[in-house]
Amino acid sequence: VGMAEQLIVQDLKLFPNPAQNVINVSYSNENGSAITIEIKDLVGRTIMTSTNTVYGAANETLNVADLSNGVYTIELSSKDGKVARRFTVNH
Repeated sequence: VGMAEQLIVQDLKLFPNPAQNVINVSYSNENGSAITIEIKDLVGRTIMTSTNTVYGAANETLNVADLSNGVYTIELSSKDGKVARRFTVNH
């Protein structure tokens, strides 16, 4: 875990992985900065975007039912940096 990741969010969890209809994103945002969540395909195109300003524990449920089977990247970013994780959609 890099220093930038620690500044943005703590305890980042994605579940279930592989996802069928939804992917749950759980994290802790201790600095209260606005967090932008983007789902990107492997080419880097942004498929979905969500922004949340939460201080403390946050849980987001993103609908991935319309995404094709495959591997995607979920990226959480704020003014302090970004962190990315991969997940799979398998209907």
